[in-house]
Amino acid sequence: MKVIIRRWLKVTDPTALTATEALRRALSYGRDVQGMYRSELFVLELPEKVSADEAREAIEHFAERSNLLYNPNKHAKEVVFGSEIFHPRGNAWILAWEDRDESSLLQAINRGPLTFEVLGVRTAMLWELDWSGENPRSVAEDLAVSRERKKGLLVNPHFQHAEVLAEKPHADTIAGLLASRSKGTHEYA
Repeated sequence: MKVIIRRWLKVTDPTALTATEALRRALSYGRDVQGMYRSELFVLELPEKVSADEAREAIEHFAERSNLLYNPNKHAKEVVFGSEIFHPRGNAWILAWEDRDESSLLQAINRGPLTFEVLGVRTAMLWELDWSGENPRSVAEDLAVSRERKKGLLVNPHFQHAEVLAEKPHADTIAGLLASRSKGTHEYA
């Protein structure tokens, strides 16, 4: 079973604000960019023997009590399981991630107060575009990957992966995308 903890800053995110202004001014998207937001994602792989109710209660408790994945003083959060749909802001979404060793994060999670062992963890960034013009997905594809000075912004293709999402994603969709890209592949949909 996969569970995703999505967290974002309660206050204005300075990185997302900078991206919004860069899109409007430097990349000339103008006022059609209503906003750019970002959320951090933690994808946890749980044992199959754990029931959905047990997992939900344990993960919610862990997220609120440990401060490892979520600090209630500065973050808002959403916990999504399996086929449940996220509720991100905006109308087009860019999933960005790197291939990196998450073993120390996994060890820290498993030292926490969970009643079961987390089998794996992946992290990613979800950029959320609020676009008032036509075809937000096409715009998201144009701005996602840095390919030249005036094109692309959010993902460096030399060490990051990206996937543009046209619909609000399910937890299983995100987990599948992160698992499907192996080290060394940098293809963009």
